[in-house]
Amino acid sequence: MQEDMYPEKRNYYAEGILKSVSVMNSIIENILELARLENPRMFLARENIILPELIKEVLKQFQVEIRLKELKISLGGEEDGLRIRADRSLMKRALENLIGNAVKYTPKGHEIIVTENMKCCEIKNTGVMIPEDKLPYVWEPFIKGEIARTEISGTGIGLTIVKEIMDLHGFNCE
Repeated sequence: MQEDMYPEKRNYYAEGILKSVSVMNSIIENILELARLENPRMFLARENIILPELIKEVLKQFQVEIRLKELKISLGGEEDGLRIRADRSLMKRALENLIGNAVKYTPKGHEIIVTENMKCCEIKNTGVMIPEDKLPYVWEPFIKGEIARTEISGTGIGLTIVKEIMDLHGFNCE
């Protein structure tokens, strides 16, 4: 590009460079976020959270992708909703990762099921599933679960961040 060779391909190459920079930026941001979460002096600003309200807030962030993929969203749980004491911004970040993954990996026309009760919150999707033998490793950094899932962009750090957030709060993550 600097030597003005193949000017007709300049946009093609520029788009490729920008995409690579964006991916690298995302990886760096996620690594820095993970490092912040692993800091032993990490402070949690705990507050009372009604989990179904936070789930609905996060789902709104993905409404365009949900609509484009024609995904069915099923919400279920206790009538007055699961209430937790947690750092709102961190729990929102964890839900963004989990719901974002469900949206990303659920094929067009399939379903995402979010349920919560007094014991847990579950986010399930139909479509491409992670093989049983890979499940114990999905919480480790840079693990994406299955070759079919690696065709979709991502850093492989998202579930590690979720696990770290859950561990900080003393919640179990499966």
